[in-house]
Amino acid sequence: MTHSYQEFVFGIESIEYLQEYLISGNELSKQLLQGLNLSEGTSTATLPMGVTLEQAKLFRVGGKVKSSINTTTRQSVEPIDFQVIETIQHHLSQSPQNLCIFEDILSRPSDAFLATFEGILTYQDQVYFALPSHYNTPQKIRQVIDNSKAIGHFVGVLTSGSFASMDFCHQQLIGVTELTILAAQTEKIIVGVYDEEGYLIWHRSYG
Repeated sequence: MTHSYQEFVFGIESIEYLQEYLISGNELSKQLLQGLNLSEGTSTATLPMGVTLEQAKLFRVGGKVKSSINTTTRQSVEPIDFQVIETIQHHLSQSPQNLCIFEDILSRPSDAFLATFEGILTYQDQVYFALPSHYNTPQKIRQVIDNSKAIGHFVGVLTSGSFASMDFCHQQLIGVTELTILAAQTEKIIVGVYDEEGYLIWHRSYG
């Protein structure tokens, strides 16, 4: 990494932003709001050195994150993406029951392009990308993050459950019961922040 980074830890000041963000999400977001006491957790964000705590608390304001250009693909690379990928990879490696679920608020189950992807879950007209524990390579995680990102919306849930044994090679239909269980088992929630330039990670407290 070219730049040095620091991690900020937030308390209740991040909960309002998180709640408002999830309200605009799919059914999984709604189940998170209903089933979890978000105020009992803490939130973190990684930002470049030089950003102050006061600036870091301006969750809706961008311009804090510097990007570099991949000389091979010519695509913008955010160094903090690697930190999020490592967080997801660590979660997946801890148990074969662990998985990550990402909302896709733009796609619909009938969209033809979804046939080219593995790990697709559908609920009514909603689409989710799933990463089971054996899909824990940085390349696979990055691909799913890129696929599920939308303008103004990114929600990833680090959770667990028997769904990890599903056949993720084919599109799977799930119901509200499964979404409720996934929400209840959630350990971390990742949402877009700073005008979608960064990530706010909510951590469940077990104290």
